[in-house]
Amino acid sequence: MLSPSQIRAELERCHAASFGWALACCGWDEPEAQETLQVSYLKVLEGRARFGGSSSFKTWLFAVIRRTAAERRRRRSVQRLALLRSPEPGDAPPPGPEALASREHEARRLRA
Repeated sequence: MLSPSQIRAELERCHAASFGWALACCGWDEPEAQETLQVSYLKVLEGRARFGGSSSFKTWLFAVIRRTAAERRRRRSVQRLALLRSPEPGDAPPPGPEALASREHEARRLRA
């Protein structure tokens, strides 16, 4: 188990390679890679991602970065889908049962 100071030292040592990996995981979108890397570092420093020692620190850190990038991609996809499904501000809500009955009554009256 690494101490907090050892973790910080390892993060500093791996930073350049980590940023390159974040860029690759984020489709070469630099602002997204920066944000992904920052979120990944926070996970590590806050203990939400824990190094177990079963691999090298760098390998483990790259996995954290890859998972964080995937989580952020999924979150953005869900948000986009929600926006596509939500009605436009000017769209009227779907008619209620009374309105449908009234329309049907009016249609019968016009046919007659």
